[in-house]
Amino acid sequence: MRNQTVDALRGMAALMVCVFHVVGTAGIGNGVDDVWSYGRMGVPLFFVISGFIVPLSMDLAGHRIGDYFRFIARRMVRLEPPYFATIAFILISGVALAHFPQLNTSHPPYTVINVLLHIGYVNAFVGQPWLSGPFWTLAIEFQYYVVIGLLFPILVSSRTAGLAMLGVFAGLSVVSAGYVEFLPAHLSVFGTGILTFMFWTKRVDLNTFCVGIAILCAVVWWTLGPERAITCLLASTAIAISWVPASSLFSRVGMISYSLYLVHVPIGMRFVKLSERVFPGSPWLASAIALAACFGAALLLWYFVEEWAKKQSKKIDYGSKARRAAPNIVKAPISDAEPQAPLLPSEG
Repeated sequence: MRNQTVDALRGMAALMVCVFHVVGTAGIGNGVDDVWSYGRMGVPLFFVISGFIVPLSMDLAGHRIGDYFRFIARRMVRLEPPYFATIAFILISGVALAHFPQLNTSHPPYTVINVLLHIGYVNAFVGQPWLSGPFWTLAIEFQYYVVIGLLFPILVSSRTAGLAMLGVFAGLSVVSAGYVEFLPAHLSVFGTGILTFMFWTKRVDLNTFCVGIAILCAVVWWTLGPERAITCLLASTAIAISWVPASSLFSRVGMISYSLYLVHVPIGMRFVKLSERVFPGSPWLASAIALAACFGAALLLWYFVEEWAKKQSKKIDYGSKARRAAPNIVKAPISDAEPQAPLLPSEG
C-alpha cells in the first residue's frame, strides 16, 4: 500500500504552488499578506517530504555507498525527461508567442549557455537566470540527492551518528542563512523530514523525535522565518502519526505533482494573460481557466513523459536483491519505493 499521508501532503503542496502563482498573476488579493501568498509554503513542505521519502526509499533498497552512482542515475532518469520536455516547451512557446504581442509576451533573452546550464542545475552558481522561476528549487533538490546519497550510510549506521549529522545540518543552516538558492540554507528543513524517517523506522524514540523536531524547527524559525518553521512542524507531525485525509483528492493530485509543478508557470501565466484579454475584468475566471489548463497540461506530461521515465528508471538495478528482500525498515513500509519528485514553487 502507498503512504497516503505523503501522497496527500504532496498534493496539497502542488495545489498551493499553483494557486500561489496563478491567482497572484491574475491580481487577486492585496500582496504578500494575502491568504494566497501562503502557497509559497509549498517550498518547505516539499523539502520535508523529500527529507522523509528519499532516505526511506534508500532504506527499502538497502542502499550502500557502492550504490551511489546508480542512485544518482536512477534519480536523473526518473526526473530529467519531464524537466527537459518542459524546457523544450518553454523555448518553443517563447519563440512562437513573441509574434503575438496582444498576449503581452516577448521572446526572453535566452542564450545557448543559459539553456545548457539547466542540465546540471548550476545556473545559481554562475549567476544565470532560470528559464522558469520555480526551477531554482529543482537545483536545491538535486543538491540534496547528491548529499544524502553520500551521507545515508552514516545516517543509518547508528542513532548517535544520525543525530550528529542532523546537528551538523542545523549548524550549516545557521551559518549559510540568506543564501537561499543553495542547499545548506535549507538543511534544517530537510532535517525535519530526515528525523521523521528515523522515528518512523524506530531509530529514535518519541522523546528524541519531539526534542529534535523542536530544535530543528527553532533553527528554521531563526533562519527562514516562522511560517516555514510551522510548516515543517505540521508536515513532520502529520507524517509521523500517519495522518490520512478523509478524501483522496489530494492524493490523486500528488500523483501528478511533479508534472504540475513543472508546467504550472509556463502554462498558467500565459493562460492568465490570454484569459484576461478574452474576459477583461474577470480575474477569478482567468484564474479558473489557467488552473484548468495547468492540470490538463500536467496530465499530458505525466501520462506521456513522466510515467515513461519512471518505468525506465526502474530498469536501473539499485541495491542488492538480498538487501531489498530484507530492508532495515521496521515499521509498515511503503510499497512504492521510488518516490515522486517533490518539487517546489518559486518565491520571486
